[in-house]
Amino acid sequence: MALDLSVLWRFYARRSDLFEEGAAYKAAFQNARSQRYVVADLAEFCGVGRPMPADPYAMARAAGRQDVWNHIQMHLQFSQEQLFQMMQREETRR
Repeated sequence: MALDLSVLWRFYARRSDLFEEGAAYKAAFQNARSQRYVVADLAEFCGVGRPMPADPYAMARAAGRQDVWNHIQMHLQFSQEQLFQMMQREETRR
């Protein structure tokens, strides 16, 4: 299989942005005040720990909120290097 250089270029161009994003998310969400109020409020709003509703429209809205929660948590729980590696694996699956 031939190596697609455009894919590699996208990864490396995105990598510096990813480091900046991760630092910004951590600065915004990983202090005592934001942990207590903002993250707790977002967890409630995003329905963390709640079952999916049966109504398809409510389910779609809940799924979107879960995606937001997962995106934020991804930046808070993983290092930028881990996120970059996950992006690489995801891109190779496509």
